[in-house]
Amino acid sequence: MRNTLVGLAAVLALSGAAFAQVGGDSPFQRDKGKLPPPAAAVIVAAPAAAPPEGPGAGGLDFGAWRGADTAAYGPSFERRVRALAAGKPVSETRAALQANGFSCLEPNDRGGAGPALECRIAITDRSCGVEWWTVIEEPLAAPKAGFDRMCR
Repeated sequence: MRNTLVGLAAVLALSGAAFAQVGGDSPFQRDKGKLPPPAAAVIVAAPAAAPPEGPGAGGLDFGAWRGADTAAYGPSFERRVRALAAGKPVSETRAALQANGFSCLEPNDRGGAGPALECRIAITDRSCGVEWWTVIEEPLAAPKAGFDRMCR
């Protein structure tokens, strides 16, 4: 048993010496706290007001969303967003969606990355989180849109 402990101590001493020779100081002590802080969010949006049931201020019809079945309402909402964006460049679609209460980001808002346009409205309605979203992947592509509700 004593020989085993002596052998183990020798192996640990040699491996520690080898580590110190190859790696220098312990990596756990080196460069502590030198990483840059995480990037700040591009936009910090205030909580959005709930859109109306029916036409919004910018002409987008939100329909009767409070009692809607999400599986049926989502595709219907997407059709209305596509009609609103039809034939418009991304900049005009962004303006139209923002007039209806959406917060939008374009690639230049995200440092050049991401889809051509991404817009959202996120609210709390009673005990439910509700979100409308729209994404245009490429500048000439039709928008994708959806509606999600998650309740406690």
